[in-house]
Amino acid sequence: MTRKTRKLVISLITLMVITAAFLFTRLKEKPKEAAPITAAQTPEILSDFTVTSLRSITVESSDKKMHFYSSDGENWIISDVSDNYRIVKDQLAAEIRTLSKLQSRTIVTGNADGAQLLEYGLNPPEVLITFKDIEGETLSVEVGKANPSGTGRYSRLSGSPTVVLLPSYAAGAVFKTVEDFRDISLPAVNMEKLSNFEFRHNGTTFKIAPRKGDDNYTSMVSPFDITSPFRNHYALDSQTFQKILGEETPLPSRVREFLDSEDSENPMFGLDENNADYLKLADEDGNILNLIIGSEEGQGYRYTRFGDHDDSLFLLSNSDLAVLNTDPFRFMSKFVFLGSIFQVSQVKVERGAETWIMKRTERGEPENTDDDRFIANNLEVPKKEFTSVYQKFISIMYEGEVEDSTSLKSPEVRITISNVKPEIEPRIIRYWPYDDTYFQVSIDSNPIEFLVGRYQVEDFIEDLAALSEYGS
Repeated sequence: MTRKTRKLVISLITLMVITAAFLFTRLKEKPKEAAPITAAQTPEILSDFTVTSLRSITVESSDKKMHFYSSDGENWIISDVSDNYRIVKDQLAAEIRTLSKLQSRTIVTGNADGAQLLEYGLNPPEVLITFKDIEGETLSVEVGKANPSGTGRYSRLSGSPTVVLLPSYAAGAVFKTVEDFRDISLPAVNMEKLSNFEFRHNGTTFKIAPRKGDDNYTSMVSPFDITSPFRNHYALDSQTFQKILGEETPLPSRVREFLDSEDSENPMFGLDENNADYLKLADEDGNILNLIIGSEEGQGYRYTRFGDHDDSLFLLSNSDLAVLNTDPFRFMSKFVFLGSIFQVSQVKVERGAETWIMKRTERGEPENTDDDRFIANNLEVPKKEFTSVYQKFISIMYEGEVEDSTSLKSPEVRITISNVKPEIEPRIIRYWPYDDTYFQVSIDSNPIEFLVGRYQVEDFIEDLAALSEYGS
């Protein structure tokens, strides 16, 4: 064997010795917790109650104490919570069931000494659970530190030398707070059965109310009228209303944070119901959401309380309350006159010395216009052309609100609509001068509140004038 070969062999042998020593060391090392742990043939029972036999469970640590109690073992209550605290009953019931059946199949040691109890966080315990049953008997279970792998926590019956590993899913129950069982949802209102909706923002109140009576000219109309902030009542645009509340600015559904220790009457919160913003809605089933909305707290939230609970105080985010920023004009049906052709017999348009008249004479069945006679300035015209111009008339829409008061002179355009029933009063629409772009509009004796683009009216009159000359 040459010197070079001998050195190579020695190097290989040395490497093998080092590798063997490393493997032996690794195999010899075991997790600290693994050495004393044994698998129990049967579960080690810490608590074994039927829920109905329990009357009280107290979970106590150095910084909190929760007391659950029940008079019948079925309906559980949490003590020492605020009057407006609402329990998520299903969640609490699940927690009670978990606590009533604490067990483990992993025994850490069957004879723990003082040093071990200290090491496991059981002297003193991190959490003490005390059960009391229907007979008045008590049982205490101690819960300590989490094991290194985080799969559970060391636990034992109070005074027992046997320490087990309580699975994390069960141990987690004892580390919750009363806030984990609190119902933070706001009262839900069925929007399909809405009976009332209103809000106030920066002193302006928007309000809708169920429509009263029938409209003699319109066959399809929203079931709600906007009754505020405008001086007159206007039909709600139901489609836009549902879209805004359903997609753009959904109504608040959850409390962000409760502030039970604060006094809602403190002026700093801005919750004076006579001046604060508010949001209130109700449905036909009696569900009500009534919120008084106060000042901003500086982090994107606003102080809020229920309108019928002076002692409740919580936070809602500005995004939850975005509906308050909606311009009431957006909710309004923009059609100046959305009259059904079946309800209208004549439309008379006057501009200065010019007059145009659209007239429909019923022949045959009232609900069938195919055999009716259509007249434009004493000339009979085809139904298609007549209805096209009529459609342009009822498509005239409000484009904005009157902001600058202007002195009223004579209206530039006056449109008189007659009903098919002679006893129904005609409806008169007046278009008053506003500026070069807009007319301001009034219907009958209602106040002037909105604007219409001049181009809309002029386009309609232009088509009507052309129709009046049809066939001449």
